[in-house]
Amino acid sequence: MDVSPIRQIVGAKSSVCAVSVATEKSMADQLDSDEYVPDLGTNPATVQMYDSYFVGTKGALLKTRIADAAQRVGLNPGLLAASLFAEFSPGSYTKTSGEVDGWDIGTDDYKERKTDIERKIAAAKDLKPLRYAPARNEQGRDIAEVPVFKAQDAVLASAVYLKYAELEVRRVMTSMGGSFDRLTAEHQFALTRYAMNAGIGRAQQRVMEFLGLSLSKGVYSPDKTPTEFLEYQSGTLKEGLEQFSAHHPRRAATAHAAQAIHLSQKIFGIDPAGAGDSLLFTR
Repeated sequence: MDVSPIRQIVGAKSSVCAVSVATEKSMADQLDSDEYVPDLGTNPATVQMYDSYFVGTKGALLKTRIADAAQRVGLNPGLLAASLFAEFSPGSYTKTSGEVDGWDIGTDDYKERKTDIERKIAAAKDLKPLRYAPARNEQGRDIAEVPVFKAQDAVLASAVYLKYAELEVRRVMTSMGGSFDRLTAEHQFALTRYAMNAGIGRAQQRVMEFLGLSLSKGVYSPDKTPTEFLEYQSGTLKEGLEQFSAHHPRRAATAHAAQAIHLSQKIFGIDPAGAGDSLLFTR
């Protein structure tokens, strides 16, 4: 489930990216001059909308928890932060007692994938759900057992789930002969967020389209025109902030990637990792 002032569902070849130098410069002028600011059609107010969450004592605690969880699972902390706030309010991640519903922090199908998650992500073994409760997602699908975690574990639980989404995208891309590591940071971040939010099945289809492949009898063939994954057209603005809907998950994932790249640099002091070339295929 996806939330925030933009709380809805969120969501490649770099040579296909249509980047407007003039637009990128204009946006960069409104952000820190030394930031990498990809032109993803996201206005500065939307890119910076989470900055204030890191002010004061609670902001410091939030930053510490995100940085620690990101390091434990091997994620960029800016990506984790953007994903967390897309799901739920920042106060949910700074509680020192109580509990948090997995539905609120986006870990809907955790129980179903728990064995595979723990096999692939060591930090997941430290998560002990308090109980499970039924829920129905945005598409009307009933989920029998959504986990409820200790509030202190909310950030780590979401980090584990997001990392699992990244690993699944990597697996899918590798199976198609592509290379996740050769994608730009914005493509890596957007695909990871999309897979967590829209599901790995939909992400697999998008990756196949992105690489220009078709599937027949279990064999991928590069016989299609590649389709850019990122969606550059901005959504409707409300009070200066972009609004998202469940009908445009790629656009939401694209905007969250822009936020993640900004947060990585501005809050955590980390240049986002990603390749700048378009050599996606390993074969």
